[in-house]
Amino acid sequence: MDLIHAWSIKALKENRIDVLINSEGIWIEEPSDTMTEDLWDRCLDIDLKGTFFMCRYAIPFLEKTQGCTINVSSDSGLVFL
Repeated sequence: MDLIHAWSIKALKENRIDVLINSEGIWIEEPSDTMTEDLWDRCLDIDLKGTFFMCRYAIPFLEKTQGCTINVSSDSGLVFL
């Protein structure tokens, strides 16, 4: 994950993180019955694993500063296609 790598360099230089805002996500315009497994994996990698690994990496820094995590989402997941 390139984002985590770039972000970790900044965090290590500063040795602090005060707020983590997770707002990444992608929308794949493909009906479930025709979506390939590769597309589904890409969606999960970005939407779920990206948030998980960013939180996992940030927790030690956030504990030091008593910082917080904000997870942003949309209601798109509630719409049946």
